[in-house]
Amino acid sequence: MFFKKYLIFFISIFFLFQKLEAQIVLPAEALKELESKNITEDELRARLLEQDVDLDKLKPADAPRVKGTIEAVIKELEAQKKEAKDTESDEVKTAEKPKKVTNLPPAADTVKQTVMVMVKNDSVKKVEIWGQQIFKNKYLKMFQNGEDVRPADNYVLGTGDKISVNIWGNARFSASQDISPDGYVQFDRLPRIFLKGTTYGKAKEIIFSRFSQYYPFSKDQFSVTLAYQRSVTVNIVGEVENSGSFTMSAQNTAFNAILASGGPSNIGSVRNIQLVRAGQKPRRLDVYEFIKNPSAENDFFLQSNDYISVPVAERVVSIQGAVQRPYKYELIKGENLMQLIDFAGGLQDSAYQSNIQIVRFVEDQERILDVNLRELKKNKGDFELLNGDRIVIKVIPKTYENFAEVT
Repeated sequence: MFFKKYLIFFISIFFLFQKLEAQIVLPAEALKELESKNITEDELRARLLEQDVDLDKLKPADAPRVKGTIEAVIKELEAQKKEAKDTESDEVKTAEKPKKVTNLPPAADTVKQTVMVMVKNDSVKKVEIWGQQIFKNKYLKMFQNGEDVRPADNYVLGTGDKISVNIWGNARFSASQDISPDGYVQFDRLPRIFLKGTTYGKAKEIIFSRFSQYYPFSKDQFSVTLAYQRSVTVNIVGEVENSGSFTMSAQNTAFNAILASGGPSNIGSVRNIQLVRAGQKPRRLDVYEFIKNPSAENDFFLQSNDYISVPVAERVVSIQGAVQRPYKYELIKGENLMQLIDFAGGLQDSAYQSNIQIVRFVEDQERILDVNLRELKKNKGDFELLNGDRIVIKVIPKTYENFAEVT
């Protein structure tokens, strides 16, 4: 069978890279080792299909491209099998707490350590506050293997990242170096180059400039790649489905990392999420800003021992009726009725603007406030909203003139 033939081939390649000694592993031995991990061919094939790797369509020439994916999938399956086995035998292992840093939320002391490889959401889930859906319904992906992802130019380099340099043409050079704990890479016959804390885009410029002093080449004969991306341990606390400490590829931003915790709970904020880093002022993550400008997430790359704190949503209001997207929305300081309508996608053409209703609880009573939206817009005004307000925008009533009724 074609699948069987190439499955053996690719598993052999995987275990070839895993072995320290440079010996080719026979297909039979590779399959035997796979079975020792309690992984079946069907399980491997199904999981690879989730990663867009169809073994029925692969050729031997595709091996270098898919090697990293196959490696990650086998490791993931092995980890899941081990976790299931540990659960069945009721063996509880105490994990070492992550290194404590100062000036962090009190809940940080109780964080447990967990290893998260990948998060996959298979079904659409109902959420309470608009914006929470990006963590529930496949909007975001958590990168399980940094080798499979091309890093953005504003990815911040750190200790453990591996830099590869290649020169071809008249001069030839090829080497890879890890960024050392003191932040440098050291290539043969070149001075040390400090890269820790530098963005990937800036690092490529620095390395090009340094190598051009020692080798003759043009820009199209030179490349710098990130051969391996380090892992980071991030602590996620507060109003999330599963708080804890998670280890993941540094390619993930704070938005991707929240996936590891299952996303905010039904009362979790999507506007005031805090990224806390020792020695720095906390930074605010705003999901609405991210949805409007997805490139904003690239400003939130992570470092080990970072904390992501999700507080309770403070001001949540709902809007229903003649708007494009009726839902509950979280508002922050300075945002009121006009901004809410904008979040809801704007008014429908049939919206009755002369009298919209604000349903509000005041002193243990429900009250209805009438607002002339048309006048507000004309005067460039706004209407302040409180937590729990419900805005109802009715449809223009249909009236008929010049008709006769015959009985």
